[in-house]
Amino acid sequence: MRVLYDHTAFIPPFGGVAKYHVEVMKRLPPHMYILSAIGSGNQYLRESGLGHFTLPKHLRGAKYWMTPVTAAMMRFAQYDIYHPTTYDAHLQWLPKGKKVVVTVHDLNMVTVPQYYRDVNRVWPSLADQKKVTQRADHIIAVSENTKGDLINYWNIPEEKITTIYHGITPVNDLSPERVFPFDYILYVGARNTYKNFYNCLCAFRQINSRFKDIKFVCTGLAFSSDEKRLIEGSGLTNEVFGISASEEQMARLYRDAKLFVYPSFYEGFGMPILEAMQNHCPVALSNASCFPEVAKDAAVYFDPNNVDDMAGAMLKIIEQDSYRDTLIRMGDFRIRNFSWEKCTEEHMKIYSTL
Repeated sequence: MRVLYDHTAFIPPFGGVAKYHVEVMKRLPPHMYILSAIGSGNQYLRESGLGHFTLPKHLRGAKYWMTPVTAAMMRFAQYDIYHPTTYDAHLQWLPKGKKVVVTVHDLNMVTVPQYYRDVNRVWPSLADQKKVTQRADHIIAVSENTKGDLINYWNIPEEKITTIYHGITPVNDLSPERVFPFDYILYVGARNTYKNFYNCLCAFRQINSRFKDIKFVCTGLAFSSDEKRLIEGSGLTNEVFGISASEEQMARLYRDAKLFVYPSFYEGFGMPILEAMQNHCPVALSNASCFPEVAKDAAVYFDPNNVDDMAGAMLKIIEQDSYRDTLIRMGDFRIRNFSWEKCTEEHMKIYSTL
């Protein structure tokens, strides 16, 4: 049995989808899979030790650079199952008799379409997602919430879907040195509309008005010109910091943060929740979608539409040391339920049944 993974998740430099696939591939027997991303600028693939070279800067982000390689592998390589890494699956090159497994990370474009300008013009589009999901021989959902969305919105048979939770990657031998010398609230990942960055920034402004020494740190891509104007217009130019962090730096950022905040209106899973808990960082979450399923009672929750409620949840952690310590202890207990080893074993079971 052999599984083919394509290159599409490894076009952007960051992203939870790429990280998920890397963590699974790292734990599969090497003979059991092939990856068409022979070169990538993706940080997780670059740091994984999977043996793929780093693309020159002028080739990174070239969306279709690897497409011919994927096409050739799909047509001529020896494999049994195609597991596209995004919904931009190149099904036109799939030979007859090959099985397809797809992981559905969320159904955001269906559940919260108001946060997308045009669901069929984004990449990958809603049409892409629906096409590959309907073609799949089996679907992996990253949460029961996402499984329910597939059943309720697209009438996917329940027996065709298996829920497999993400795992957590330990980072050992951390430097005791802080990434930032000041106290801060940590925001991780993309900042597009459904991520609710604007409301989070407004909530932070309330906190900063009371605690001037607490800053706001965002990881991921550099701030766009629109985001810079938003931060400046909020009077927070000297209070908000951005960083493109390595895995080791991310662990230290969680470890030293006052708290991690996840304000999204909707998510499929929320891998940073586990990363924060693993590094003993208390978590403040939206009371939406999968978040209560993932974190249960190891987080403080807020209404993502209510800036005051969001600020109040974060202030509860900042002002009450005993409550902060309780959340950290509960997080330590909660993450025992998640591991990449378990995740990979469950993937292998699905592959084997096909």
